[in-house]
Amino acid sequence: MSKLTENSQPVAITGLGAVSKAGIGALPLWEATLLGASLASEGLLSLSEGQRHSLVTDLKQRGFDGAESLSLFEALTLHSIVQAMTAAGWDQLTSDDGLVLGTTTGNILLWEGDVIRSGETGNTDGVFANYQSLAEAFKALRGLLKFSGPSLLVATACSSSTQAMGLGASWIREGKVKRCLVGGAEVLSRLTVEGFRCLQLLSPVPSTPFDQNRKGINLSEGSAFFCLEPKRSSRAVAYLSGFGMSSDAYHLTAPHPEGQGCFESMKGALESAGISPSEVTAIHAHGTGSTANDLTEGLAVQRLFGTENAPWVFSTKGVHGHALGASGALESVLSVSALQKGLVLCTAGLTQADSRLSLRHATQTFSTPVTHVLKNSLGFGGANASLLLSHPNSLSEEGT
Repeated sequence: MSKLTENSQPVAITGLGAVSKAGIGALPLWEATLLGASLASEGLLSLSEGQRHSLVTDLKQRGFDGAESLSLFEALTLHSIVQAMTAAGWDQLTSDDGLVLGTTTGNILLWEGDVIRSGETGNTDGVFANYQSLAEAFKALRGLLKFSGPSLLVATACSSSTQAMGLGASWIREGKVKRCLVGGAEVLSRLTVEGFRCLQLLSPVPSTPFDQNRKGINLSEGSAFFCLEPKRSSRAVAYLSGFGMSSDAYHLTAPHPEGQGCFESMKGALESAGISPSEVTAIHAHGTGSTANDLTEGLAVQRLFGTENAPWVFSTKGVHGHALGASGALESVLSVSALQKGLVLCTAGLTQADSRLSLRHATQTFSTPVTHVLKNSLGFGGANASLLLSHPNSLSEEGT
């Protein structure tokens, strides 16, 4: 069991919710991950029309009469929030609660058409300026939730929702809020896809993180949220026991070649939880399937954990894709499930591990006691974040 320091109080996760290409809810995402087959079509993972319709229909049944007028971003965000709050037994948010959202594009589907048309016609009279601000998307979400308490929008590229979760936990530890709703959401758009295509990061075939012959990223969309509470609870499904973040600012899009920022964020997460590297069972890597990301993240893992009896390392993006700012939250849902089920996951699509790395990959998913899972997220510009997620029985009572 891990001994907690005076300043490393765990924060209880009492409810969670998710929307992804796999379906509505955490269970479809977990089941798809266990199957290990990619959900991508031509390298992308967009929600189907049927899934979008189900989101709206279900929200209407839950009492949101204006659900049909919601944007996709608002619908999938709201639904994952409702799932989390229902699971946690929260009737509503109060002014004593907090809300932290991570995203990179927000309501981009409401304004990208005007941007594209203006580029094609030279007409800049579009209304996209009214929606382009991420703050407008956040304002809309606060309105849907009728929430007036402390709130924060985090936009740190692919680490956005991971940082949102850590910052929300920090608010609770510092007594700024009594409870906190945290998570992230992302929708796929033409501008996003073409931007990544220009960077030559997209793979037209299913991504294969950490594989010697990996070809790139599969972009996806989705949302995941968590209800955080400040004390031990019989309803806790897991604990967020550590958080670290860093900004190495090495390059606008490329990671530090030695993974310096990732190393610092992982080290910070362990130190804030008061546990040693040897106590970590598994690392849910950022693992995008790009050549640079997987190599540099792997080097950082080796530097911190060594190669002898190191934690198992896996990535699930080969199944559900890379949801950018929402990826950390979605993968934290899977990390919590791994803790609950006592399973170490294998990396879908990995057949021949990168010979430049000596990581401990599972050849297949297997059962074992899982005490702590370290979740990494690496963003453009060197914005990195790591969470330590812990099984309820893995932490000592001392200091709680």
